[in-house]
Amino acid sequence: MSNIHTLANKLYERFWDDQPLVKAAFYLGLAVAGLKTLDKYSIPEVASRIHEADAQVILLSLLISMYFLLASVFYYEKLQSERKLRRQEESFRYDKRGTLFNGSEPNIAFRVATFKGILIGLAETFGGTNTKSALLEAGQQAATDFAAKLPNIYDTDIQRLSGGKKWYESSFEEQLQCWADYDSATGWGIMINRWDKKNKTVGITILHQHKLVDDEGGALFAHFLAGYCRTVLASIVKLHREGIIGDLEEVQIENIETGGRRAKFLYKLR
Repeated sequence: MSNIHTLANKLYERFWDDQPLVKAAFYLGLAVAGLKTLDKYSIPEVASRIHEADAQVILLSLLISMYFLLASVFYYEKLQSERKLRRQEESFRYDKRGTLFNGSEPNIAFRVATFKGILIGLAETFGGTNTKSALLEAGQQAATDFAAKLPNIYDTDIQRLSGGKKWYESSFEEQLQCWADYDSATGWGIMINRWDKKNKTVGITILHQHKLVDDEGGALFAHFLAGYCRTVLASIVKLHREGIIGDLEEVQIENIETGGRRAKFLYKLR
């Protein structure tokens, strides 16, 4: 099953994400299929005109125009995505003295297998349940410094270079997106944040295609991430008590779920 998922992801990336022309052809095919369905079941009086020579020429020209329009839209989307990726890659540098920097912040790097092996070793020593609880707490503690410095880090390392609003000029939802953009470039997965204003919840999904959040080691790391995200989210919420989210000030972890190359966390704001 794992090999099937890997193959599917590779095919998706190669023949969909990286191929605007294929995307355009697919959506155009859907449009043509829809027209054929209408031709057969809904508007037979119009269908008879489609078979006329002039109408066929017009229809062909329209389809070609739609194809190139769709291709242009998807090429632009791909270009924007690649520009964003290049900016993220350029933020990393190695100073040849043993330190890896992400912008102005010193970082470290592990192989995924090595890092997960560390966590599994802890679980074998202290027990799985105890280790998960400890990692949850450790994540909350570890994020304290980053949460406090996030506004300055964002303005210094991202906003200054790419433009747009500064941290304190952004809405709550925009800050969630700013945080996701920053941490999505650190190597532990793509972060997707969703604010449900009606239910006062924030859902966070971490996607990683190389099994960082899968199996036993991944589940352990997910608990660390859940604690980490809770602290950062609580800091963002605290700064907006007088803003979009009113007098909410508590952030509680409602659910932690892992599997399928993703970790999902649900937080309730109270």
